[in-house]
Amino acid sequence: MITRESLMEFFESTRQLLRSGQAMFNIDDARLWSYFFTDSDRLRLEPAASYLGDRGYKIWGYLAPESDGSNGVYLLRADRFARHTADSLEERNRELNAVADRFAVASYDGMDVGGFDAP
Repeated sequence: MITRESLMEFFESTRQLLRSGQAMFNIDDARLWSYFFTDSDRLRLEPAASYLGDRGYKIWGYLAPESDGSNGVYLLRADRFARHTADSLEERNRELNAVADRFAVASYDGMDVGGFDAP
């Protein structure tokens, strides 16, 4: 589970990158957030993808395991524009962990934020 402390550090380090010119976006604005789920069985990810899609997430599909077999998990990516704080992102992570539990997905694997503005 991603801790509140690590989220606070993530927000602050991203703000510092913006101040130093190394980041091209303000994490405090509405951004495109990507959320990731993993499982060794692609079929277990499909009900979670449908559920998230019905709730406004854009589902990008499934990244298949590496062809050499070293990474035997499928990755589901679900995106949504949102304005987050460490607190709201902590709540979103709790919600997405519950989605993984509800659909017996191996893991909610965390999130990332991109430099894309809300539409």
